[in-house]
Amino acid sequence: MIVEIYADQFNVVGGGGQHRALMVARGLHMLGHKVMLITPHFKVSYEELIRSPQKYHVDVKSRSVGFKRFRYLIDNSLLILAYAHTPNAAIVVLPCPIFRANVLLVKKGSPVILDFGDIWFSEKDTFFYRHFSMVYLSYFFKFAYRVIMPTSRMTEYARRLFPHVKSRILHIPSSIDTDAIKPSRKSSSPVITYIGTLNSGRGLEILPEIVEKSVKRIGDVLFKIVGSGPLLKWLKSETKRRGLSKYVSYLGDVPFYDLPSIVGDAWLGLSLYPRATLYPADVLKALAYMSMGMPLITSTYIEEALGVSIQVPFDPRAFVEAIYDLVVNDSIREQMSYMAREICVKRYDVKLIAKKYEQIITSL
Repeated sequence: MIVEIYADQFNVVGGGGQHRALMVARGLHMLGHKVMLITPHFKVSYEELIRSPQKYHVDVKSRSVGFKRFRYLIDNSLLILAYAHTPNAAIVVLPCPIFRANVLLVKKGSPVILDFGDIWFSEKDTFFYRHFSMVYLSYFFKFAYRVIMPTSRMTEYARRLFPHVKSRILHIPSSIDTDAIKPSRKSSSPVITYIGTLNSGRGLEILPEIVEKSVKRIGDVLFKIVGSGPLLKWLKSETKRRGLSKYVSYLGDVPFYDLPSIVGDAWLGLSLYPRATLYPADVLKALAYMSMGMPLITSTYIEEALGVSIQVPFDPRAFVEAIYDLVVNDSIREQMSYMAREICVKRYDVKLIAKKYEQIITSL
């Protein structure tokens, strides 16, 4: 079976809609299907992308340039597609500004499966945003054969918004490559990790205080921060100002499949997202933590991590108390660690989730 997956990028790092798309591609590839990945910048097979990830790395700052060329690239790709082979299905993972591509795919007769892999919307959003979401969704629902939501709460909400097409709205959770993202030997002293883009709006403003209070409460503790972004310079400066430099290691962007060797020794993972949404921003990172055998401390509801996470208010003191409780209670932490890994293997492994996509594709 040939499947084409469209997204704005396929950088082999953790997080975002493109990461969800990569895991779908990985799973379908492992099931023996031919998977092609298409962005504004390139069209490449999954095998080639994994062989040469740096060659196909997309600088986020340059994506707007790619979008200007996107119409030509998509037309060209579809011309090749029409004469060289016929895909069984195309999966479009949002956010991805490829309206024209979607329309052309429909005209070519390829069933389109729309996956809301990284779209956030909430019942508590403003009227404008809710109205925009409805218009946005309505446009895509006109021609999508199936619409996939990444959480059950999003699925229920979308079905209430669009009851006339609710039979086409399905729930398929995100997935993780448990064969590659697996537990490592844990450090002899407490290590806490955070994985994510260092942007504003992700709760990072409380991270220095969490570190400071944790050091005072626990003593010998190390925080490993994976990711880059506009707040990196501020975080380093604030860490230094508070005299915490030796307790924090800023690791920059880490290739996704290198995570176990770099942060796999951590005892716990953190999710600091301050805003409650139907789709938590850190669900993909949460699965990475869990697959490496780490319990999760989070300020938002993550249904995939129920039973292996502690949800706390968005407050540094609450995070520190939860960190302390898990650090000093070895048996509870180890039990949660084991359960986290088991949940990933039994519910969210890429092959299991890919079979759900396979069933949808073959039913069209």
